[in-house]
Amino acid sequence: MEQMVARAQNLTGATGAIIEFVEGDEMVYQAASGVAADKIGLRLALHGSLSGLAVKSGATLVCEDSETDDRVDRAACRTVGLRSMVVTPLRDGQQIIGVLKILSGQPGSFAARDVANLQILVESLGAVIQRKRATDRLTEQATLLDKAQDAILVRCLEHRILFWNRSAERLYGWTREEAVGRSVRELHYRDTAAFDQAMAITLEKGEWVGEIEQLTKTGAKVTVEGHWTVVRDDAGKPKSILAINTDITERKKLEQQFLRAQRMESIGTLAGGIAHDLNNLLVPIMMSVGLLRQTGPGENAEPILVNIERSARRGAELVKQVLSFARGVEGARVTIQPIHIIREVEGIVQNTFPKNITCVLKLPLDIWTIQGDPTQINQVLMNLCVNARDAMAGGGRLTVSASNVEIDEQYGVMNRGVAAGRYVVLEVSDEGCGMPQEVVDRVFEPFFTTKDLGKGTGLGLSTVIGIVRSHGGFVNVYSEVGEGSAFKVYLPALSDSVTSESGPPVAESLPRGKGEMIMVVDDEVSILSITRQTLEAFGYRVVTAEDGAQAISVYALHRDEIALVLTDMMMPIMDGPALVTALRRINPRVRIIAASGLNAEGHSGRATVAGVRHFLAKPYSAEVMLTLIRKVLTESLTRPPF
Repeated sequence: MEQMVARAQNLTGATGAIIEFVEGDEMVYQAASGVAADKIGLRLALHGSLSGLAVKSGATLVCEDSETDDRVDRAACRTVGLRSMVVTPLRDGQQIIGVLKILSGQPGSFAARDVANLQILVESLGAVIQRKRATDRLTEQATLLDKAQDAILVRCLEHRILFWNRSAERLYGWTREEAVGRSVRELHYRDTAAFDQAMAITLEKGEWVGEIEQLTKTGAKVTVEGHWTVVRDDAGKPKSILAINTDITERKKLEQQFLRAQRMESIGTLAGGIAHDLNNLLVPIMMSVGLLRQTGPGENAEPILVNIERSARRGAELVKQVLSFARGVEGARVTIQPIHIIREVEGIVQNTFPKNITCVLKLPLDIWTIQGDPTQINQVLMNLCVNARDAMAGGGRLTVSASNVEIDEQYGVMNRGVAAGRYVVLEVSDEGCGMPQEVVDRVFEPFFTTKDLGKGTGLGLSTVIGIVRSHGGFVNVYSEVGEGSAFKVYLPALSDSVTSESGPPVAESLPRGKGEMIMVVDDEVSILSITRQTLEAFGYRVVTAEDGAQAISVYALHRDEIALVLTDMMMPIMDGPALVTALRRINPRVRIIAASGLNAEGHSGRATVAGVRHFLAKPYSAEVMLTLIRKVLTESLTRPPF
């Protein structure tokens, strides 16, 4: 810039030349030639100066004589001996970033030719400044990227490395000079299947986030959590991939150690049942051996040998199941049919749980497949079953089921932002003591337990939520004191899963309302909002209330219009069962649908006693809600409507 300022002074024969940059509401001296060289870095007010006017107007301004021009500071000009000047805006692209000023000690020193030459010079200077700023920005960005703890690399669409920061050098071992220009497929992978799958998702969706194994320069394996993003050109076409890779190798090792330790804890809780069953298997073996000794070989020996063989085989299968669970190898993500894992867990439960606990399976034939670690999914179900067993000290029914669900926007909002899509639901429910809401809110906290000292570490359910989240899923818990608990595990289904269903229903095929008014009662504002939007979109009028007490007031105002009440069962101030009772006193024929976190098979006893016959299990989809509402509204009036 100093050379350009000197050139401007020489080209116009000026006494001096100055460059000033705009910084906020000030003009700052950046370079000078001839005069005012001692004022570099001096800050002046942007407003009320010829420089400020040039910045605002974007035009070249000429002061013929400072003694007669009100746009300049006469006293300041007298101090430095200046009488005339020309001020031309400097641009970085379309943005005005400062001015170039030429100065003279004589009035009227600059002709039109000087002004034209100055404008040509300013265009060249703007291009120089633009290149310098771009270079400075790139240098600054590269410096920041080198200071980042994550490995950051940019690669072209042919996978060749364009940028490689210092953390990438530390993680992988190759220097920047060694890595740039080489293919990441060659550097990081022997088997590129996982990389190709991740890249396909990156290009299709614009980004990919997940875990992947890579190789270092020494051939060692590292596990990274990658965040890969498509970088596009000005036309919106993909031109490169920005990859930010975090080394999680040690974290994965710790997670594996934790999961093994937690599995061994589960084995410990099952030890009593295992010992009991093994003893039962050993008794016939030992008795049969005694009989053989007495009778010797002969026709009577065959049934005894069959009994020995059967008992020994059962014992071996039991031990094999336990060892398989205890020694499982984590980390392998494969295609899983959940029904197979549920049946494995059923075998352990039947062989180790107390005989007063009945295990019931509900397994449709068309369950979708998932991608995951079989041992970890087994561990999730085993932990939930152990939890259910402990909740049923006096025995009861433990139900394990699987189902397919399509999550829509309504469902997603009720689950606080869960992504829409296809999921497989694995549910473990019990008929045990149940939990109050304050316990439900904390069940997944590490080391939180309501069990007696020595009977639980509080790690089982925290392990469950950790495994499920690592598989891209989520868990919903429903419980009522004295009515049991249900844990629903949602795992993303593979996109190529085969099912006999034709797919999710289109909006046009869902049942619509005919202007009926529905009252929705729920203490969750987000649920009220999405339910109102859905119902109104399908032809209903809607009024809402956030608790039972408010609902009674709203119902009293609109009693003659409200065709149906959809209410949650667990609310503050006045809960659902109490609201149902109050509404029936106002109108014995009121139609009510109860929304409950537990299914209707005995878990919502108070509401059933109050006369509610229709239930929605939370969270519910728009399809399920609209179908049930239409069904209730069209029921025969000869039946009790509530």
